[in-house]
Amino acid sequence: MLRDAVNNDIEIVRNSEFCLVYDQPIPADGLTFSNLIDWWRARQGFADTVSARNVGMDLHNRLRASLRDNPVEFLVFETYARRYKDGQFDIPALIPQVYLH
Repeated sequence: MLRDAVNNDIEIVRNSEFCLVYDQPIPADGLTFSNLIDWWRARQGFADTVSARNVGMDLHNRLRASLRDNPVEFLVFETYARRYKDGQFDIPALIPQVYLH
């Protein structure tokens, strides 16, 4: 729920264990998958020695799990994710199941 629209404060009132909240400022040039990888690395405690690709795959799998009941959204997500191949992470992030920004 939106607690304060002016400050964009949200409160998760149920199922919080399943929700991901990106709590970093959105860069002026937009959110990239690279930004999400950095956030996920810190959030999950991945060591700096773990490759960006492996961290990205872990995040991708977590996001993908949210789509299990929506085959169309799953197809769009997987098709877009092919753009991340070969470490091309500095493109706009496609985030499934976004309910509030």
